Amino acid sequence: MKTLWKGHANPRVGLGMILAAVCSALFFTACPLSESPETEIPDLSGYWFAENISVPSESGPVSGRGLAIIENGSIKFLSFNLQGDQLAGMRGTYTNNEDTMTVQVAATYDTEKQNWIDETSSDVIPYTLVNNVLTMDIPGPSDSTITVPFTKIAAPLRPDVWVGTWSGTWGTNDGTAEATLQGEGSFMFSFDLGDDQTIDFLQTGIWQVITFSNTNYLVLHITNQTINSEPAVVDFYGLTKATLSSNNTHATIETSMGNLELTKQ
Repeated sequence: MKTLWKGHANPRVGLGMILAAVCSALFFTACPLSESPETEIPDLSGYWFAENISVPSESGPVSGRGLAIIENGSIKFLSFNLQGDQLAGMRGTYTNNEDTMTVQVAATYDTEKQNWIDETSSDVIPYTLVNNVLTMDIPGPSDSTITVPFTKIAAPLRPDVWVGTWSGTWGTNDGTAEATLQGEGSFMFSFDLGDDQTIDFLQTGIWQVITFSNTNYLVLHITNQTINSEPAVVDFYGLTKATLSSNNTHATIETSMGNLELTKQ
């Protein structure tokens, strides 16, 4: 067997004697040969955004976006198609070490009910954190794994330029769209076809704005919805591109039903 010390006296003997003498001189004080530095557990709290992900669906993968909200030991994953509709979701609590996160799932999102259903499980999610990019291997359907690179973003805001009452059109649909965004966070959106005295579509909930790569996204948490006079308590999210004109009086909001073109009143 090759050795770097072949043909020479073994220096480990002399080194051991020196170390023994030093430790003895220090009145038997502990004298470790080496100490392994403690591994620092990353703080994952904050808002994390994925601009382009592949979301599984019954008809095949769908291009979309992802948002992870991690705070105070709780975690929420939300995924959306490119038009802003929520496709999936998971929420619960978590613990993490330096390279894995253990999530205790409490509920998952049901697209048909537009609400969350109790569904408990425990998922171990490997992750890497490099600078401000959190890459997670999230369990998917049929034992698949979805690798999602999230980028940390600033916490959502409610800019004053968005606060107020807006009115305009919704895609190619005949009728009037109206939205009211309050400074404390509540919103109301309605669409009236105008054929009678009934508002055909109404949503209320909470609004926020997030920014990624100089693009603004309107994040809506919808908690009540009325369609054709039928009210329902719902709990789902929307995440869609939102652009303001240079004078902040006109907004274009992308949706699956066409663009909302709204003018501030």
